[in-house]
Amino acid sequence: MRDKILAFEYLVKLLLDWNGVEDPQSGSVTPFSHLKVLKLLFLVSAVEADKTNNGLLDLFDDFVAMPYGPVESEIYNAILNNKTTYYTFTQNGLEQKTPDINFDNLDADIKSRILSSVNRLRKYNSKLVTCKPFELVDITHKWSCWSIAYKYALSLGVRSIKIPNESIKLSLKFFS
Repeated sequence: MRDKILAFEYLVKLLLDWNGVEDPQSGSVTPFSHLKVLKLLFLVSAVEADKTNNGLLDLFDDFVAMPYGPVESEIYNAILNNKTTYYTFTQNGLEQKTPDINFDNLDADIKSRILSSVNRLRKYNSKLVTCKPFELVDITHKWSCWSIAYKYALSLGVRSIKIPNESIKLSLKFFS
């Protein structure tokens, strides 16, 4: 679990770097709410996933359908319980916990795969990182893996249910 959280925080760093390129006036990390980051996490995790490729779904492997779209449950719980090392989410948005961020302990292959997925997502929609959280919610609601799973959850009288990775891999992908 510790490696998963570290991989997530590395992804957050890449998203912040990307945001700095697309929106140089932002100058801070505050535009990133936990909702926005969780939506981007889903899109980055699934962007390279298909019938023969897991994308990042073998690393971020616990997506559930919730009212605002797919959420990686373990990462969501880590955020809520402040189990992250370098970043924290406050009412004002994302804040850096420590001035020294070091991902040397993160496996080089994992870093490479995350970077590849972020770059692929950027090719599909370079402005995606500047979207407002509910714009990202709207995008993830277009994915059939979420809509099918969430409708099923509601039919069971619950508001969240696991989304099978195979469903994510086979879902029609939307990035705008």
